[in-house]
Amino acid sequence: MLDSGVRRGADILIALCLGARFVFMGRPTLYGAAAGGISGVKKAISIFREEIDLVMAQIGCPSLDQLGPDFLWREDRSRNV
Repeated sequence: MLDSGVRRGADILIALCLGARFVFMGRPTLYGAAAGGISGVKKAISIFREEIDLVMAQIGCPSLDQLGPDFLWREDRSRNV
């Protein structure tokens, strides 16, 4: 589970790549509700879905089931010392 810091669809995908089974999206949906009621919540979720679809296409992953740590780039921090 990931509960905090989700601001974009890419954040959701990173959490899933790291092993999260689900992600809470409290604050963004609350902002949507405050701005436009139920239609604002639907719009916020729609934006997340569009961002997820875009990033999935960019990384070449056709399915959420196939996400894993291999899709993440990790910097070798030992070289920076």
